[in-house]
Amino acid sequence: MFNAHLNGGAQVARPELEAAILAHGKTRGEDYKIQWDFEPTKATELATRGKPFVLPLLSGETYDFGQVLGKRAAVVVFWASWCAPCLEEAPHLVKLHETYGPKGVEFISVSIDASEDHPALRKVAKDRGVTYGIALDPDGEVLAQHAKGASIPLTFVLDSTGAVVFSHRNYEAGDEVKLEAAIRSVASD
Repeated sequence: MFNAHLNGGAQVARPELEAAILAHGKTRGEDYKIQWDFEPTKATELATRGKPFVLPLLSGETYDFGQVLGKRAAVVVFWASWCAPCLEEAPHLVKLHETYGPKGVEFISVSIDASEDHPALRKVAKDRGVTYGIALDPDGEVLAQHAKGASIPLTFVLDSTGAVVFSHRNYEAGDEVKLEAAIRSVASD
């Protein structure tokens, strides 16, 4: 397991950090300094309605969220392969997709990984068993349309009219319970 040092020098060791560091081609035994850019007083503005977007998918195809928006319920997750909480949340999203995808809920993840990190993104997606589309937003333009001042992971649940019925920043164990309740409320049987 890796040991990393956060801004204040506090040492952390988490399997999610190890997965993120390994996915980016680093090796065990190296020292890493992780810098978190976090301003607790910074205002956050989150969208109250989904916004249409067209992005390339990691698979090479093109994804048009405008084809879904306002027509069916959706879960939109902004994340990155280097984000430890994102990696911790991913298996829960996969399970929710397996349960609610067949009930008509669209799942799309939007990665803000830089283009040079796409090989690591592919590895993380495979290792975490991501079964829904991964749209690529390396400049963070789509993220900026949906949120200002927010950190990732950032998850939105939209109803079939395109209204945001639930949004959540970051991830801690247990958050998936609230997320599932929101998804259940918009899923059609």
